[in-house]
Amino acid sequence: MRLLEDEKHLNKTLTERLTKIGYTVDSCFDGEDALYYIENTQYDGIILDVMMPKINGFEVLRIIRERKILTPVLMLTAKDSDEDIINGLDTGANDYLTKPFSVEELLARLRVTQRRIARDKKKEGRLIFIVGNSGSGKTYLIDKTFKNRNKKIENEIIYTITNAMKRNEYNELICEYMT
Repeated sequence: MRLLEDEKHLNKTLTERLTKIGYTVDSCFDGEDALYYIENTQYDGIILDVMMPKINGFEVLRIIRERKILTPVLMLTAKDSDEDIINGLDTGANDYLTKPFSVEELLARLRVTQRRIARDKKKEGRLIFIVGNSGSGKTYLIDKTFKNRNKKIENEIIYTITNAMKRNEYNELICEYMT
């Protein structure tokens, strides 16, 4: 978990609390350092303040989303106007919590995000089939990466395998692998 909070007391308190319940926490106190670490380290989540020195949180968020970094981001900030909240969410934040806040609510929101990640990971994956022709020794690899496994993807793969076998190019399924 990457914590980006420039207020030292709050940063220390949240780091201690998150560490106590099992998170590994890296802390930053300005947007420039935050951006460097986010770009060079894989995190399960980011808690991002808006009003930070050097680069503000909205800008950090905009940059990481432009660079296709999809790590979930919870904005934790005193910026509580509708305009700020909408800006944060539209820029790519997964959640937005305004100060003052309850630490218990923050932890609940982190749990929701972690459940969402776990659920989404179950839907992502890769199906690999190797079909072959025992007579000619030819093999064919069907490799399908998917974001949301569903019946349509499974039917596409079955259709591809069936057509190859109908053309007598392949007559056996050698291997099926799913990640």
